[in-house]
Amino acid sequence: MKKLFVCVLATVALISCSGNKNAEFKQEILDNYSGVWVSTKYIQEIEKTKSPAQCYQLLKGVAAMTIDDAGNQDSLIVNISVNNHEGWFFTAYFEEGKTAHSLKTNLPDYDDSTAYYELGCENIDNQRFLFLYHYDKNGELKDKVQYTKVAEKPATSAGNVAWGIEYVVNEKIFAGNYDFNGKMITFNLDGTVSDFDNFKSYYVYTDFALVPLNVADVVCFDLFTPQSKEFVYTFSGDTLHLYEAIPFDPLDNVKAGKLLHTLVRKVQ
Repeated sequence: MKKLFVCVLATVALISCSGNKNAEFKQEILDNYSGVWVSTKYIQEIEKTKSPAQCYQLLKGVAAMTIDDAGNQDSLIVNISVNNHEGWFFTAYFEEGKTAHSLKTNLPDYDDSTAYYELGCENIDNQRFLFLYHYDKNGELKDKVQYTKVAEKPATSAGNVAWGIEYVVNEKIFAGNYDFNGKMITFNLDGTVSDFDNFKSYYVYTDFALVPLNVADVVCFDLFTPQSKEFVYTFSGDTLHLYEAIPFDPLDNVKAGKLLHTLVRKVQ
């Protein structure tokens, strides 16, 4: 009886130890993976070009990811923007993948049913990045995509998986103070604008899945309101040019007309 009692105690201790390790592993995953993540390459090119139209091809596949606290005991739900046009999700399991820093997933490769994906994180120059690793049936790495964390969580309602991309475009292109005919106007990170022709908000178009190549860059003020107005825009250094937006096809794609406004960013 004494031996049985000792055995039971040892088993309880082992389960408790295992549970603690699992809890620690799960918390480590949450600490490393949670947040809003956007393609690193897209962010870099947006910063260079100031043109979502030029950079759109970099958003093919999984363009952005949002990972929140795990609702399940054994997995993470990863909400994704596909081609910056559709929202979807996949599951990343609390199960080590091919490397110590990756997790197995159920994300399918629709072109090759024998290939598979894993989600992992790496530290580069003291900064953490997420990676989507793509393997063939033999476990050989086909490619990988790097993602940069842009926020802890979306500032808007759940379901807008493209929020991270919109945030990046606002931050890298528009956000800041501008001189407009001697008056200061402000484009805020959250998409609001002040002191510009009574407009309250701005929205930079980033989804070009259904439009021709080489389309113009467009910003729309007060989207989905009766006073909504589109402008074609370009940047030249710190100078923002807003042009008349002229539709040119049945899909209402636009091209630049006459120059309407010139705004100069005020250097902080």
